[in-house]
Amino acid sequence: MPQLEHLEIRFSKLTAKGLTSICDGCLDLMHLDLSGCANLTSRDIVNATSNLKNMQHIIKPNFYIPRSVYHTERYGHWQLYDERFQTDVF
Repeated sequence: MPQLEHLEIRFSKLTAKGLTSICDGCLDLMHLDLSGCANLTSRDIVNATSNLKNMQHIIKPNFYIPRSVYHTERYGHWQLYDERFQTDVF
């Protein structure tokens, strides 16, 4: 989409590689909304959008979720605690 100027990708599982591919194919982007994209870091966004000369406004993800949450399992005793006290109800 070489003529695309405005793109909203909210609350997706977009990765840094995917964002880089989008930015490489959409060089006329002026507005980019990435709010809620938890897999992207500020560094990923800066690296991917560095070649966009017309970029005026970027909305970055507005919350922080540590990457360790995605890649590690909880210890067994914490799972027992969660089951006993139903901490996932909230």
